[in-house]
Amino acid sequence: MSMFKEFAMPPLVLTVIAAVVTGALVATESVTTPIIEQQAAAAADAARAVVLPSADSFTQVTVDEMPEGGVDIYEANNGTGYVVTAQAKGYGGMLKVMVGIDSNGLISGTEVLENNETQGLGSKVSEHAFMDQYIGKDSTLEGIETISGTTISSNAFSKAVQNAYQVYGVAAGVEVAGTQRDPITDEVKAELFPNVTSFQKYAVEGEAYKAGDEGYIVVTSNAGFAGDVTTAIGFDLNGAITGVVFTETSETQDYGEQYTRASWKDAQVGKTSADELDLISGATVTYDALKLNFTEAFEMLPTLADASLEYEGTAEGYNGTMTVAVGIDSTGAITSVRLVDSADDFASKVSDEAFTSQFVGKTSTDGISTISGATVSSTAFIEAVNNALAAQKGA
Repeated sequence: MSMFKEFAMPPLVLTVIAAVVTGALVATESVTTPIIEQQAAAAADAARAVVLPSADSFTQVTVDEMPEGGVDIYEANNGTGYVVTAQAKGYGGMLKVMVGIDSNGLISGTEVLENNETQGLGSKVSEHAFMDQYIGKDSTLEGIETISGTTISSNAFSKAVQNAYQVYGVAAGVEVAGTQRDPITDEVKAELFPNVTSFQKYAVEGEAYKAGDEGYIVVTSNAGFAGDVTTAIGFDLNGAITGVVFTETSETQDYGEQYTRASWKDAQVGKTSADELDLISGATVTYDALKLNFTEAFEMLPTLADASLEYEGTAEGYNGTMTVAVGIDSTGAITSVRLVDSADDFASKVSDEAFTSQFVGKTSTDGISTISGATVSSTAFIEAVNNALAAQKGA
């Protein structure tokens, strides 16, 4: 019996100790968890007051379908704006940012809530020397500069802010303009088709061009490791790749950046499927972005043969020049019209579908009605469409 006690007692004692410790931990957690959560909520409230100082208090807004990267959104009870928390993938993990957006849709402040970026490099995005440049910007983030040597973290911060704007747009019920990618330059087109002198944009969703009688150019973009990877891809009339130009990429040197080198780009010439792309070891995130780019481009190709071409026309509006893009099919009929640029105070009226739908299916602007209260602007729009029609006939 004494031998039984000798062997049985230590495990029994350990079991009792473990049970006591476990119970103590559970009890401690039940006490500390609410305190930690309360402290986190208080810190978040304090941060909201910093990024939207005009607010008096906040109420959380429920978003049924939260946009990508969105975490939460709060509305100021005095109607001065919103505070949105959103995140994006940085170099060391997710970068979580709180963004104040005032009643005019402009950024009133930003604060980093979670930052796993490299200390001394990517961590610099948490410094106000970087964050303060966002104050006063709208959703386009025009003029924002990255930090030298921390491109990935800087881009992640901007992406988080863009994600915040998408949440704001859904919750506030407003249309949010995203950062617009500039169309490819004539130099890029010439690099892909050096013997072609005439390129015409297609009136399709996305960006694509007819390259004379030699082929097509399709521009696609998807998120890579360090930011968006944008490619202009040339195709011959049989759908084979003729060339690749990277118009936007911030991929890391010796990894994703290897795809931009001539040796890789030249090796893709002649391929007729995204599945044939060459994979570079150690750069799979960039490869995945490129695979999507090429897949989307190959999917668009069959639609271009019968797609309308887009021509631009300009005219003087109420207080500035108005530029209109007109999609015209092979029969000369209008398939689409859209306002590209205008300084006109009544520009929003001419973009209304009730007005623009009048043009679809017509080969001229005869019979198009102007807009009551915006006669000068709508007349300018009609004139711009006429000029686009004339450009198509002279092409």
